[in-house]
Amino acid sequence: MSKQPKNKNVSYDDARKLIKDDDLIGFEKELHRCREPCYEALLELRREYEKEELKTYEQVRPAVDEAVEHLSPMIIFALAGVQSQRPSFNDQRALFDDIYHLRDWSWDGRSMIRGLPDALCFLYQSLHGAVACKTGQTHVALNLARMLVVDRFNEAKPLWQRYEFTRSPETLDNNFRGSWEYLLESHTKWNWLQFFFNDEEDFKISLVTYYMLLNFNEYIFHLNQGKFSDETPLELEKVYIPLTFSLMGIDICSKAFSRLSREETALLEIMERKGVTAQEVKDSWNHWIEVCANWIEQYLQENNKRVPHHDLIKIFD
Repeated sequence: MSKQPKNKNVSYDDARKLIKDDDLIGFEKELHRCREPCYEALLELRREYEKEELKTYEQVRPAVDEAVEHLSPMIIFALAGVQSQRPSFNDQRALFDDIYHLRDWSWDGRSMIRGLPDALCFLYQSLHGAVACKTGQTHVALNLARMLVVDRFNEAKPLWQRYEFTRSPETLDNNFRGSWEYLLESHTKWNWLQFFFNDEEDFKISLVTYYMLLNFNEYIFHLNQGKFSDETPLELEKVYIPLTFSLMGIDICSKAFSRLSREETALLEIMERKGVTAQEVKDSWNHWIEVCANWIEQYLQENNKRVPHHDLIKIFD
């Protein structure tokens, strides 16, 4: 509907050159230069789609796709910063705030497109986490996931505890499978992701690794909160991170598991941060895996589905 962004190769090449030259000021200026055109394009996109009085979420999907296209120069720059593994460039949490708090964006009304920023944040944090895990930077992935986000009701919560950013944004029909499938389609839909992943399989492995990491992080959170101190099962609606990654084939899940199991130091850091010992993690692990299996059965309607990372605890033997 509206003008397409500039050539993605130029965006990536620009970012790589600035990173190679260690030009952080130039890098941030380029991101700032992209911001205004992106904001204007997204506001115009909303105005155009609202004229159509969208009534189904299938009608909203093209709007999400187009919004990603408009935002892609900024996303490419940010992901290139993460990919660089350079401390001066790999902290790209600020872009999440830029996306969520879009200037002049109205949350009023009943328009199906008003929740578009949530869908964009869902996509960005997932891609960010996948690139970070692909490059062995689980700490970078977790830094964004743990970031406190102040919502439009002025409530602050960690990103990973907000359902709209990790499992099912309203604009994607509040649907677990649909949101996950939207992520999986990304690699074939946006060819600029080839800059960050070797191929589609590599992309899926990286994405699954990230969500496995978030699942372990959530387990430690609940353990710290004393949720496994008795035999009462954790209520499934209190599980924050979806286990939609369990829908992937055994090859993808096995390779993601292998990748995460090599990050023992990162997993220990998660535990130490919450004051949880390896023995405590072992003692309640089967309880957590049971919770995960029950979540998969109830929300994905998958019976007897094996939790892909059920053996992760063995790295602490």
